[in-house]
Amino acid sequence: TAQRSNQFTQCFDVVKANIVGIYSQLTVSKQYKRGGKAFLDIGSTQSNPFDDEIIFNAMPPGKPFREMQQLSGGEKSVASLALLFAIHSYKASPFFILDEIDAALDQRNVQRVCDYIRDKAAHNTQIIVISLKDKFYSHANSLIGVCKDRSHSDSSMVLSIDLTKYDPPQQSRKRNENAVNAENRENNGDQQNVNVVRDEEDEKAHVL
Repeated sequence: TAQRSNQFTQCFDVVKANIVGIYSQLTVSKQYKRGGKAFLDIGSTQSNPFDDEIIFNAMPPGKPFREMQQLSGGEKSVASLALLFAIHSYKASPFFILDEIDAALDQRNVQRVCDYIRDKAAHNTQIIVISLKDKFYSHANSLIGVCKDRSHSDSSMVLSIDLTKYDPPQQSRKRNENAVNAENRENNGDQQNVNVVRDEEDEKAHVL
C-alpha cells in the first residue's frame, strides 16, 4: 500500500506541476501573454489520496473563476487537452493518437493546439490526429486518408501524402534543427542514465 501511494504521489506531483505551464501555453494570446490558469489538487483526505477525489479546475484568461461544469464546450476541451498532455509528460510514450479533439474549438484555439502539438512532435513523439479541420491539415507533416475503393465495392483504400516536401526552405531547416536537437537530448538522457548506473556501481563497490 505504501509503494502504491508513493507511486501515485510521484505521478500526481509531476502532473500538477506541469499542467500549469501547459494550460498557459494552450491559452496564451497577444492580449493575455500569460494565458490562463489551471489547478489540480486532491480533496481533503491528504493521508490517503485513494479515499478522495481529484479536483481539477481551469480559469480561461480574462474570465472569472467558475466550476468546470460551467465552462463552455471549447473551454472544457482546452482544459481536457492540458490535463491529457500533463499526464503524458510523466513517463511519456513515443506514440499518441488524438481523435477529433478540435470538434468544439474555434480557429484560434485550433491554431494554439496545432502549435503545441508541432512542438511536442519535435521531441521524439509521433502524434496522429484524426480531424475534420483544414487548420490541422496545413500543419501536419503528412496526411492519410481512407476512402472507398471503386475497383472493389466491398473494400477501402488508403491515400497518403508527405507534406514536408512542400515546406519552405526556412521551415525545412527549422524542422531538421528540431530533429537534431531532439536526438541530442535523447543521447544526453541516455548518457546521464549510464552515469547514474556507473555511480551506483561505484558506490556499491565502495561499500563492499
